[in-house]
Amino acid sequence: MSTVYYLNFAIDFIEGSGLGPKIFMFRYMKGDILLMAEAFESLSTYTQCTVRKYILFVHGKLITEVIKECGQLWNYDLFGAKDEKALRQKMEFCIKMTKALAMASSGTIALLCLTAIFDEKKSVPLTCWTPDSKLATGIIFSLEVLTLLETLYLVVALDSFYLLICTAITVQFIMLQKMLEQLNFGVNSDDELHKKLNKIYSEYYIVQYVITVTAVAIQGYIVLYKSTSLQTSIKGVVYFFTVMFQVALFFIPASNIEIEAENFSNEIYNVNWEDNRNMKNGKHILFMLMKSQKPLYMLGGGMLHVNRNEYIVLLRLAFTIATILGGMK
Repeated sequence: MSTVYYLNFAIDFIEGSGLGPKIFMFRYMKGDILLMAEAFESLSTYTQCTVRKYILFVHGKLITEVIKECGQLWNYDLFGAKDEKALRQKMEFCIKMTKALAMASSGTIALLCLTAIFDEKKSVPLTCWTPDSKLATGIIFSLEVLTLLETLYLVVALDSFYLLICTAITVQFIMLQKMLEQLNFGVNSDDELHKKLNKIYSEYYIVQYVITVTAVAIQGYIVLYKSTSLQTSIKGVVYFFTVMFQVALFFIPASNIEIEAENFSNEIYNVNWEDNRNMKNGKHILFMLMKSQKPLYMLGGGMLHVNRNEYIVLLRLAFTIATILGGMK
């Protein structure tokens, strides 16, 4: 019996809020792309909440280990005040990006709620089955808002953790390069920290990739080919930028680690170890050079390479699908 079995307890409550759209909804849409988009928004939000709960339940212990190991990383003041300031700015920038994501997500939630309030055709923020009773619909509305806020909380918590750890690993590689320049070697565990972070988010990369491609394709099709009102266009644009911004916070930091790891490998070649009479330093350099040849990158499910290039491919794939759908009308 796995953790997922016990996770069903929480999932029951989420489904009870009406957030989990029923399968039969897709059977009776009759090609209504706007209704399909709303149903997918509901499904993707439900998935975002569920997959993050899964990460916390399954990888909670590993997350705790990563946080403890971060206490063993080098201090930023190791190379003087100037370098310390530059390294701290990288971490502070992560905090600002997380806050920006929280604001963008909050704006999207507010837009969904306002649409449900002022649009007579829509009674709840996220499309689902609603009873004829106004009281029951009001309860579902309230529960959906609570679930959206819970999803926002989980997004900020786990996305900020990922972003900060990725940047911390990047910073450590920068410091390793400076350490090489001084021929002062030490033991680091950046690659192990990287493996643990990849293990925590491996499944999420795949889920997020599928959700993003589908969401961007649908919203792109609506805005470019099917938009019937200014309200629909604004909603589609806001939803698009929020999703792409969220994905960027996962793909770009992972790519930064790759870049700094490669720079570190190149820096090893520049060390003039042959001028040092201590042969131990030469052997140490050779060992580090061999170890640095192994590429350091994030993988989703062992097959999705998470980096900047894949981020661009994701965007192109989504718009290609939207263009194909537009040509079929």
